[in-house]
Amino acid sequence: MAANAVTFTSAGRHWVLRFNTTGVNVSEKGSRHVALDMGCATCHVVHKTGEARQREVDFHLTKGVPQLCLDCHDAGDANLAATHQGQPFAKSDCLTCHDPHESRAPKLLQKFAHQPFADKSCDVCHQPARAGASPSLRANALDLNGNPSGRSLAAGTYLNCSDCHNNDNARALGGAAANGPHGSRYEHILERRYELEPVPATPGASTLGVSYAPGLSVAYALCDKCHDVDNALLSSDTVFGRHQMHVVGQRASCATRHAPHGVQGGNPHFNAHLLNPDIRIVGPNQFGVLRVDTAARTCSLACHGKDHSNTAY
Repeated sequence: MAANAVTFTSAGRHWVLRFNTTGVNVSEKGSRHVALDMGCATCHVVHKTGEARQREVDFHLTKGVPQLCLDCHDAGDANLAATHQGQPFAKSDCLTCHDPHESRAPKLLQKFAHQPFADKSCDVCHQPARAGASPSLRANALDLNGNPSGRSLAAGTYLNCSDCHNNDNARALGGAAANGPHGSRYEHILERRYELEPVPATPGASTLGVSYAPGLSVAYALCDKCHDVDNALLSSDTVFGRHQMHVVGQRASCATRHAPHGVQGGNPHFNAHLLNPDIRIVGPNQFGVLRVDTAARTCSLACHGKDHSNTAY
């Protein structure tokens, strides 16, 4: 029997009374939530009614997150804002990054962290904090029928793995099959089509590319779920200015230039907008350089049979 438990017998039944030791034996480099000293009732209630499988109900929270966290943490605090690099944390799910009780890491950080987040390189995946939204980002994700009935993509929201890796006919998206990444007709258990270019014999050489057409089930349907590819990226391209030429004219795949999971060890100078060329398809130029400078808006590389040296875009 564990040292933090006492067993007693009543009416022929065995009962176990366990003492809560959360936050008691935190490692030297770890952290504990000071709210533990204020008592469990600071965040939890004994009785809670409501719909099951809702965090607030299942864990008997006094209110939802982040509202519960903001009872103690001031979203207007300058130091707290700087720690979160100006990102809209007050509208985010705090428990995505933090353990509410204790952690072996500082700042109550979760045990497993996305590498760019652990490196404090938020700009590798996220736009720098600024007013307004990404020009191509939809207000809500599209369902399988092209209706904007998916969840909100507003500032401060996060993507889940299952937003891309999911059953291709999931019920939650208007289909008839089970939700979740159990199986899909598309490679990597993707929810929708996401085509890759054929790899050339030599990086930088010409490829057949991927033929683009608008629609719900075409080459980049997965990208179009959240990004308005036809209108914001191809017709009125205010971000890059070359999407039409690359995607339609040169038949380049989105995956040839963009890394959907982020860029490990990347930085906003060279990897803004998740830019990270696929070195199986893109090669160094005649001077041996393979670089995309997203700050200077120049590229030095070879792709689709063309050589670029500090070419402006």
